[in-house]
Amino acid sequence: MRYYGFELGTNTEEIKENAKIELRHYGYDNVLESINSYMYQNMKNNRTFLVYREEDNLISAIFSFDEQKLNSQNVYEGILEMLRDIFGIKRIKVEPYEITMHQFMECFLECKRRNYFGYSNRIIESSNLWIYYYSCINDTRPFPYDFKEHIISEQECEICSIYHQDFVEELGNIKAHANLSEYSGNMVHYVISSHSVEAAGEMTELLVQNLRKANRINSRRIEIVSEIEPDLFRKNNYLEEIIENSYGGVIVLDLSEKFGCDPVDYVMASQYLEKLIKKYRNQCLFVFTYDMDHPGFAYYLLPQLKRYMMTIMLREGTGDRKAAVDYMQRLIEKSEYSKYAGQAQEFMTLFPGHKFSQTDVLRAYEQFEAWCLNKNILKAYDYNFSEDFLLDRDENEVSAYEKLNNMIGLKIVKEQIDKIITADIVEKERKKRKGNDYHTSSMHMIFGGNPGSAKTTVAKLFAGITKEKGILKSGAFVERGGMDLDGIGCVSAIRETFLAARGGVLFIDEAYAMTSDTAITVLLQEMENHREDVIVILAGYNERMKAFMKRNEGLKSRIPYWIDFPDYTAEKLTDVFKLMIHEKGFCVTDDAIKEAHYIFEKVRNIDDFGNGRYVRNLMERAVRQQSVRLLSTSESASDI
Repeated sequence: MRYYGFELGTNTEEIKENAKIELRHYGYDNVLESINSYMYQNMKNNRTFLVYREEDNLISAIFSFDEQKLNSQNVYEGILEMLRDIFGIKRIKVEPYEITMHQFMECFLECKRRNYFGYSNRIIESSNLWIYYYSCINDTRPFPYDFKEHIISEQECEICSIYHQDFVEELGNIKAHANLSEYSGNMVHYVISSHSVEAAGEMTELLVQNLRKANRINSRRIEIVSEIEPDLFRKNNYLEEIIENSYGGVIVLDLSEKFGCDPVDYVMASQYLEKLIKKYRNQCLFVFTYDMDHPGFAYYLLPQLKRYMMTIMLREGTGDRKAAVDYMQRLIEKSEYSKYAGQAQEFMTLFPGHKFSQTDVLRAYEQFEAWCLNKNILKAYDYNFSEDFLLDRDENEVSAYEKLNNMIGLKIVKEQIDKIITADIVEKERKKRKGNDYHTSSMHMIFGGNPGSAKTTVAKLFAGITKEKGILKSGAFVERGGMDLDGIGCVSAIRETFLAARGGVLFIDEAYAMTSDTAITVLLQEMENHREDVIVILAGYNERMKAFMKRNEGLKSRIPYWIDFPDYTAEKLTDVFKLMIHEKGFCVTDDAIKEAHYIFEKVRNIDDFGNGRYVRNLMERAVRQQSVRLLSTSESASDI
């Protein structure tokens, strides 16, 4: 169906004077109801018409028609003829403009609220307004996808130098091969790969504008289906109604998996979509979009479609700083801040680098409004978009860096941590100055050592240090065991864990418990995808970690640092013992300290000796023994 709106330059008093029929026979004392009732009873099939509002000598109207059987000009001329001959309406204030199904429904509901029409169900059926039943009556379940409609602008967009050459060539190809015949069909369909939904949407808009101008499609309406769920194929999903209702138009399908879902769950959904696309490929033009970094279930669907439809592959473009400034200027010119478009170059100086993608510029544009208002109106703040947001910390609390340096022993570990932090601070400064042109090296690392050698404690402090030094934003510390990220459901578990650790450190103890190739592969993918905002620390016994690193070559290339945690000497263990006693608020004799030192000398060479963990256990056993001894000489705890 096609849906249109237009404005009549008249009012009810004029209509009463000029009408050639008895209005009260159709609507009692309501003129607009009379018009709707008469038009409904006398119009031909496959079309509808309603007036729904009167305001300031304007009457707003809508009409719809079956585009497979009729064309807009004939339908519109037929409506005008009836309005002129029967109601004496001759002035058209606003010519017809295409609207979405949702907009048509809103106008219909307004007409219904004002009691301007009494045959609601027939209008719904005649205009194929199935969305009414979904939104207002029966089905309260949400769609298994996100559904939006959009009418593309009639104002033609300029082709910017930042666009990819293939995209520019296809726009030229469309212009050179306009459809001059009455044939209605689609020679090709399109696949757009990008780094963001915004870039894909902007490219789709320009593509559809050119297709409409070349008469390759018959409508300016775009139906956008995204956030598709794996169980899309369930009954009453209305997707076929959306496609069927857009004959000669454009259907955009975003092939990204829904948040929390896994691409492997979309096999049946892909098969279902394939059947629908095959059925309607000649009636609608399909545009498939996916994220280059997270392609979703594109791999399951697109190769199958190649068997029976021609697809043109288009991708997001990149350009130099001049191209980025030109693109930014065009974005501003299309906004409500168009008079400040000349400030595009000044604004882009806030974003370092020599090479920019469309996504880079579009994301920068999201910050233009605040910058523009401050610069030209408020003039109250200094903006520096290069500074990362960091969660605040209590300045009175001892810093994580001080706590690390105050730890007993671990001299070599502290020195290595210092070098890593220093190197990354410099890397961040290079990134700030060079922008997206510079790719920082990863900071993932391995903590190797026996139990109780302070691997977990140092990892927690390291997370705090990264926040204090501005290396990471949140300082979050997420701890998992290798077995937690292995087995059935490991893909979702690993991805959810990385989301939880965003802006901080992910510590995986006994990483070698991840025995499946799938778990290791997904771990490597996420380490690469989140290298800018998550530092991964894999921990465990040295020998077993060395064997684990041989499981996949990607582990060696993605983990540049190995920090070895040595066992504590008897002297350091004694110092740890005294510190724990002090922190508990106990006093200890010199003889007890000598006895503890003697014990540490004896047990530290035993296999799987627990280091600091053993010291804590020894101290806790001593405290329990003291409690038993004290209570045995007293009648109650209050007498101690």
